[in-house]
Amino acid sequence: MKNIVFVLITLFGISSSIFATSGPTELFKHADVEATIEVDSERNYILFSSYNTANKMMDFILENPVTMVQIYKNDGELEMMVPIGSDEVSLGLSQFEKGDYKVGFILEGVDTPQFMNLTVN
Repeated sequence: MKNIVFVLITLFGISSSIFATSGPTELFKHADVEATIEVDSERNYILFSSYNTANKMMDFILENPVTMVQIYKNDGELEMMVPIGSDEVSLGLSQFEKGDYKVGFILEGVDTPQFMNLTVN
């Protein structure tokens, strides 16, 4: 009987952690800009992210080389597409007006774009 209870508690704990939903994961937050990711699996592709206040650049290092960066306005309209060809990406804050954006990284060997939310203040 103890074994059955132990197994049930273990299974419940595992299933709870698998199906748990959490809020967005913060990549960086500054008075100028905030970057978050809603889906934890997309976070696995971003190895490093930072915002450099001196030159107002957002820097990312990704697991796979990035072939293209897509930037969408909050309403879903494609704002710009930038070819990259590297696993290191820098985006200048001067390229953005105030508002909310979705930034999609198209990675080599990954079927779907990996998105992050970007809020420019």
